[in-house]
Amino acid sequence: MTYISNFEGFLQESHASNTFYYVVDMDERGEYGLTIYDSRDREVYTINTEMAHEMIEDGFLKYKPHEDDQRLQQYLVQLGILPRNSRLISAEEFEK
Repeated sequence: MTYISNFEGFLQESHASNTFYYVVDMDERGEYGLTIYDSRDREVYTINTEMAHEMIEDGFLKYKPHEDDQRLQQYLVQLGILPRNSRLISAEEFEK
């Protein structure tokens, strides 16, 4: 995850719209990458291959994060990364 120096201020500002979207950066040959952005296109969280496998093995997700986005959203809310009333959608859905 990218380090943000003023994390508290960032969270308050980025949660104003409560809509977040994800982009699958890579999903091939056993490699995986997904990035979550806020409505102002700022990076909020990044998931790599190892993290995705751990999330599935630990039972937080049943499938790859982008195939199980409701559970991914619940997981990120539990971690305090997304607010409870947030919406996590795909980049394609966000652009509509």
